[in-house]
Amino acid sequence: LGATLGSVEVSYANNFTRISIEATATAPTYFAKILGTDSVEVNARAVVERTIPAVEMALVMDNTGSMRSSNKIGAMKQAARDLIDILKPEGSLNDDVWIGLVPYTATVNIGPQHADWLHPNDRVHVSKIDFLTSSWKGCVEARKLGGDESDLTPAEAPFIAYYYGSDVDNRWWPPTGTIDERNSAENNGRGPNLGCGPPITFLTSDRDEILLGIDKMLPWHRGGTLGNLGLSWGWRMLSPRWRGVWDNDPASARPVDYNDPAIDKIAIVMTDGQNQLYDWPDHGPNNGVGPLGSDFSAYGRLQTFGFPSLDAARREVDSRFARTCQTMKANGIQIYTMTFGATPDRDTQALYRHCASNSDNYFHAPSNDDLIEAFHTIGRRLVTQRIVE
Repeated sequence: LGATLGSVEVSYANNFTRISIEATATAPTYFAKILGTDSVEVNARAVVERTIPAVEMALVMDNTGSMRSSNKIGAMKQAARDLIDILKPEGSLNDDVWIGLVPYTATVNIGPQHADWLHPNDRVHVSKIDFLTSSWKGCVEARKLGGDESDLTPAEAPFIAYYYGSDVDNRWWPPTGTIDERNSAENNGRGPNLGCGPPITFLTSDRDEILLGIDKMLPWHRGGTLGNLGLSWGWRMLSPRWRGVWDNDPASARPVDYNDPAIDKIAIVMTDGQNQLYDWPDHGPNNGVGPLGSDFSAYGRLQTFGFPSLDAARREVDSRFARTCQTMKANGIQIYTMTFGATPDRDTQALYRHCASNSDNYFHAPSNDDLIEAFHTIGRRLVTQRIVE
């Protein structure tokens, strides 16, 4: 109507959950002009209340080497940061939002500070002697006999350190090889920690701490993609069975009980490819056969895992992924899933769709922008807004 916007003031209250907007505008008059009044100032005010639920959330993020292409890792990190901005705005003192991060590759990094979670006989294995000029980064093997699909604590079922031995596909033992565990080495990396990504960030209400964990995510090459293990660690992050285990405080209140009506337990699981053991072609066209069969992973090599082909191993990993999804959902954990980019095939998309708590909780994001929008959508669903004035 030809109005000119004047001042706009936005203010926050109640720990950023109550937003007030006041604005002025000057509007031209029509009938009042005959009385000598050419314009009138209009004032408006609205108050919106944002309700952020109390949550324990595990972000289970693919950090495999394929995330390097097309800056997919950058898009994933931006999407995760945006979600944090929605749930824990800068300056917010909301202590009801707890978020953790599980980066996964073909293994998961629990952090070297948790060496006491290893089997007593294995703690010697992570000594400087075994790792030479390197040191144990914190990755672990998958537990056997169904332990990879369970939330048993280290006291009930200790872990074994991930240790990629020096071999034809990873020649690092002197004098014939050298260690190079830099991320920039990509597929040409060498060392006992080859394929080991960044460490888990346990549930925290500290915005800066979770953002730091997100910043540390990078694409790590070799070994393959084992989303089922990332999912299992996401479950352990939310399981009350692990209360006090993560921070060595028996009195810790996290994670809370499954049936706590005041807390929503949520897992967001994302991949840009299919579950697989990878077979690096540089050491010969094994195609899943021969003395190696595949790169080393949390399950060892293909033959150690006990399957005759890479396809058979993939089907088994997918089955374990699906069973873990069902167990988590049966315990009341809400699961959101995402397949990202052009690589996830129909089987992978179906696997992730069925893992989600419902069809609306599954997102296929072909592009970087689609992934960011998927995270925004989840954030908007979790935060409710209503006009109160």
